[in-house]
Amino acid sequence: LAPLFNSQTDLLRKTYGNFYIAELVEAQSDDLKCIVVECDNKAVGFISATTKVNLDALNEVYDLEHCRIRLGKDPESELYVFHRAGLLRDFKVRRTRHSDTQQIEHLIRNMEPIDQALIRQDLQAFVTHGRDRDGAIVASFVAVVTDRIVGLLIMRDEQHIEWIRAHYDIEEFIYFDQHARNEHATLYHCVVAADFHCRREVFLKEVLRLSNKTCFYFRILPPYASGTFFNKATLITCLSAFYPVRPRRQIIYPPKEVLGEKGPEDSLLESSNAAPAIFISTAKLLTEPRVLINARIIVVGASTTGLAVLETLAGCSYISFSNLVLLSEHGLPGDTLEQPDKDAEKFLTSDHSYPTEILNQLALRHCVHVIHGKLTAINRKFKRITIDRTRALSYDYLVLTTGLQYHTCCPNGADIQEMMKTSEAPFLSTRRFSVEYPNSSPPSNLFRINNIQDAQSALRWIQNEYLPSINLDELNVPEWKKRSGINGLSDSGLDGFKQPSSAVQHNLIIVYGYNLDAYTCVAALLHAGVPGKLIVLIHPPRLPEQVSKQSYLQVR
Repeated sequence: LAPLFNSQTDLLRKTYGNFYIAELVEAQSDDLKCIVVECDNKAVGFISATTKVNLDALNEVYDLEHCRIRLGKDPESELYVFHRAGLLRDFKVRRTRHSDTQQIEHLIRNMEPIDQALIRQDLQAFVTHGRDRDGAIVASFVAVVTDRIVGLLIMRDEQHIEWIRAHYDIEEFIYFDQHARNEHATLYHCVVAADFHCRREVFLKEVLRLSNKTCFYFRILPPYASGTFFNKATLITCLSAFYPVRPRRQIIYPPKEVLGEKGPEDSLLESSNAAPAIFISTAKLLTEPRVLINARIIVVGASTTGLAVLETLAGCSYISFSNLVLLSEHGLPGDTLEQPDKDAEKFLTSDHSYPTEILNQLALRHCVHVIHGKLTAINRKFKRITIDRTRALSYDYLVLTTGLQYHTCCPNGADIQEMMKTSEAPFLSTRRFSVEYPNSSPPSNLFRINNIQDAQSALRWIQNEYLPSINLDELNVPEWKKRSGINGLSDSGLDGFKQPSSAVQHNLIIVYGYNLDAYTCVAALLHAGVPGKLIVLIHPPRLPEQVSKQSYLQVR
């Protein structure tokens, strides 16, 4: 198309001026959505497509590259780019040679220094011995176009394929028995020049053929992982050609003495707190087309239901959702640079659906755009939401999964049986909260344990402010319990239902609730070193229908 429009460039410039492309884009009709122009020996192409355009028909003719939206931006349409370098047919793949070092240095010049050092280290291991220090076979391939290196791939033979099979459902994509052990390899580095991204599937298929491999794997560790060999890998540029693999739920086996020889091998049962996310790609998967859906789906809230929706959409093997968005105040659970705080996790009930280890293995942070903020308004007519009362974001589908959240009550003495309005409620100058809550800030010693961030705030307050302010000698706590941190109700020798003294009453910690979360919080306080004498659990009054239902269950 470039030669066709090249002859019309001068005419277009005379008609529309130097900014004729902008004029054509503005004047385009619903039937004409494509403009291809070559100006000053530079190919410029634009395709403006709405979410209803059949992109499969376009991809059958062009190898279009979908551009991801920048974080915080909200364009009205999607952008696809095709570089004329993709039309070159002189695309060859071969093994890396020692003479390719200079061109490889030019290819990775814009990468981070630590990534460049890792690539140089593995490249040197391949050129010198073909193995690394652990004895694993290292292989390296390059993509060459017109005697210029435009791609680099470094891989190792997979040594732990049985462990991967035991912990991840790779048989959703392959028949494991049809692949030999030496046909599995793990990618550590893959760099492709930006103007040749449309050839990354061809590059991977050629490497599979030349190396006699059938399956490629790629590991992504959580941000806080350290001290593992897989930290030597860099983020590959062909990750979109891989498929995320779901983790398997593991069986908790009895001790080895009970099972004897019938139990699985110890190497298969090994697990770590930094379990990686696994991506897979095969020659068959690289040839299968994936339906690309650009509809923006916003999931509000990182609750169990919201995470289940994201897992289902992101883990679909035949559909690719390019605009999955999670709106949450604290982002994805467990997506932090620090190790999970085990003491803070004791304040929360165990989430057996999506614990931190499972979330790291699902790799949602690589398939979902995460926006930190709160939903403050919804405009259903124009399909826009307001985040933190300041910025707007459009959507095609909105999923509200805020989950169960505890809120701070604002006692004002109003009789709820009379359906009194807030403006008619009596004003009490001695109460701690104003009627304008939640716009007003709560006291510093009031905590709502809704997530791990709230639990960490409560734990820091207990360790830094509360425990140093109390005197354990006045509570008659034995020395051995002070050292061990075990402070129970029996330390004082008093009945738990008696009125505490004024000194004890001043330092009380009140837990308000009657469900399992309240008892979990009490157990976490005891584990943090709070004496049991200073913990008071208050059960709120229940509604009449709840009391009658509980009485009915007890009679049954």
